[in-house]
Amino acid sequence: MYQIPKSQASIKQNRFEFQVEGSDKTYSVPLLKFLPVASVIAFEEEKQLTGILLAADGPTKKVLEGLTGEQLEGLTNAWAEESGISQGE
Repeated sequence: MYQIPKSQASIKQNRFEFQVEGSDKTYSVPLLKFLPVASVIAFEEEKQLTGILLAADGPTKKVLEGLTGEQLEGLTNAWAEESGISQGE
């Protein structure tokens, strides 16, 4: 019987960190490989904000909800690059 191991999504090296301009607080979300399945499905359906929000904790989720479309696009592109994926994937 296969036993599913504990997720490694919380380890710093498996997370994408970011800051909002004007703040010293650092937020993070898991890289693609460590996203919950619901987040991956949302990204595949091109619902980028939904995918990131599903992976975010409370404080990070609040910050993400306040981003503009332009800010979200920049964040998503940086996250995708660090996750090793291109826009076409």
